[in-house]
Amino acid sequence: MPSLEVLLPKTDLKTRGALAFQLTKSFMEATGNMFEKKDFFVFFIEYGMGFAAAGGKLWDDEDDFSPVHLCLFCPRLSRGQKQKSVELFTRALKEAGNKDWEIVVHISEHPYDNVGVNGKLLSDLVPELAKKKFYYETNS
Repeated sequence: MPSLEVLLPKTDLKTRGALAFQLTKSFMEATGNMFEKKDFFVFFIEYGMGFAAAGGKLWDDEDDFSPVHLCLFCPRLSRGQKQKSVELFTRALKEAGNKDWEIVVHISEHPYDNVGVNGKLLSDLVPELAKKKFYYETNS
């Protein structure tokens, strides 16, 4: 069950909708549709002026500084899938969001035993996952 947390400056509903679509499409393409689209979650966390800083200086909406931080939580991906995810996420954010955003992507990989859903481990909830190795087999 991969998910993406996107911390970004305040945006409007239309922009968030476009970003949700493009980020999901990007992840599906980067991973070769190895996950179900319905199982990929995107969470937006927005901040306003004075709620982000760089170099000890608060962002005040007049600077060019507009950081966007993504954290992708997922089972292990190949290096190629990670490279493609970072490339496509960045493109989606600049095209559907703001071309001036400063984008950082962190990838946090996990085995199925490290994810709990509704009080149970994911590996216990989904029988086919309990039979698989914890990480997807990757070729590259």
